[in-house]
Amino acid sequence: MPVDTKHDLYSRVAGQWKVMRDCVAGEDAVKAAAEAYLPKPTGMRHDEYLAFKQRASFHDATARTVDGLVGAVFRKPPEIDAPSTAEVLVKSVDGAGLPIEVFAGHAVREVVTAGRYGVLADVPVGTGTPYLAGYAAEAIINWRVERLAGRRVLTLVVLAEDAARVKAEDEFEVAAVERLLVLQLVDGWYTVRRFEKVKDKFAEIDTPAMPLRRGARLDFIPFTFLGATGLAAEPERPPLLGLATSNISHYQVTADLRHTLHLTSLPTPVVAGRMHGGDTAQSELKIGSGVAWLLEEGARWGMMEFTGAGAAAQDRMREAYKQEMAALGARLLEDQKAGVEAAETVSLRHRGENSVLASIAATASRGLSQALSWAAWWGGAQPDQATIALNSDFVERAMSPSEMVQLVAAWQNGGIGGEALYHNLREGERLPEGWTFDDFQRDLEEHGPAGALFGPEPEPEPDEAAMAGAME
Repeated sequence: MPVDTKHDLYSRVAGQWKVMRDCVAGEDAVKAAAEAYLPKPTGMRHDEYLAFKQRASFHDATARTVDGLVGAVFRKPPEIDAPSTAEVLVKSVDGAGLPIEVFAGHAVREVVTAGRYGVLADVPVGTGTPYLAGYAAEAIINWRVERLAGRRVLTLVVLAEDAARVKAEDEFEVAAVERLLVLQLVDGWYTVRRFEKVKDKFAEIDTPAMPLRRGARLDFIPFTFLGATGLAAEPERPPLLGLATSNISHYQVTADLRHTLHLTSLPTPVVAGRMHGGDTAQSELKIGSGVAWLLEEGARWGMMEFTGAGAAAQDRMREAYKQEMAALGARLLEDQKAGVEAAETVSLRHRGENSVLASIAATASRGLSQALSWAAWWGGAQPDQATIALNSDFVERAMSPSEMVQLVAAWQNGGIGGEALYHNLREGERLPEGWTFDDFQRDLEEHGPAGALFGPEPEPEPDEAAMAGAME
């Protein structure tokens, strides 16, 4: 079996990834796929189909929803807990200056889009600072999970990598090179192999390597899968696939509607009978204020206009798909209700979307924490010493002043501790962004206890007349 063999499950879901990628990319990508998304009507010529497709409009519902969901997760910055030895890793997680927050944002976007992402903890050849490398769903072409000593263990991962090589005959021209990175357990030890495509066939280009950590070999593959609901190796259905499918249907109906309007929007002149001059005059028939028609006696003329209900039915269907997209997650397309909705009402309306998004945020937190912990451990930290927790509060709802007063009163009276006060104020979005518990305690020490949170109540102005009466 060749090294570029794809897993059976890969082949089953690759089409779903293609639909998601095209819908997120937008109108150009969808129209480039031509009949894959917009079938050509029977009997339509090629040039007519091109015009038919050109008139169609693709609504960016899927892309806008992806942007909105990712934005909700990163409405608050992730909480990162890492040892001082991993400070460089946190600031440059990919070894090229990319902060862990940005890397996490890309990972979440991939999971929201494709329902799958992979993260590899690695070290440069020889010695160097550990780093993380991310792989899109399409790049993870094969994998194997086996049961060893009663545990399910990842024993093989094959990753596709794109590279470029400068051509020998032209220093300014580069050629694309297909490469495969094979991670596997060989006799129980982590082994890395590299292959490159040469003349339509992959050949191994390096001697198999066994990465070491302080001179010791690894007995596991430091690669983790991120899914919408878990960290399993098996690919999941993209969480927004239903929305993308509805987006395509909306595009098709819009194409039909605009084609109908194009054919029927302008009235067509009709002549019943003969025109003066015979067939020659009729073939040169024109309309306009500078043209006169000469009709023979008994001939009639008129304007044929569209009066059927076909376009109205197509328009209703288009609106139905638009509402369906809103129900499936594209809230940005939904008309906003008049007036101000209560925060609880908004929370209930978005509970379905939030449950999926909460699962993605929680799963990504676990997977990224595992990968970050491996990289930190490789750099000298203790196991499981680095974590990243993504925000799970997606609806903005600041604590009211009265709630703050009650909360601080409970703290003053000993009903809750300082950490509980800090936690509630942070969740209520009443603390400066990025404040830690130490920052909170330091601020209380500098400005005094409870009153410092809100400022002292102003003293009432003295009543001079009353004071004068009291003195008399």
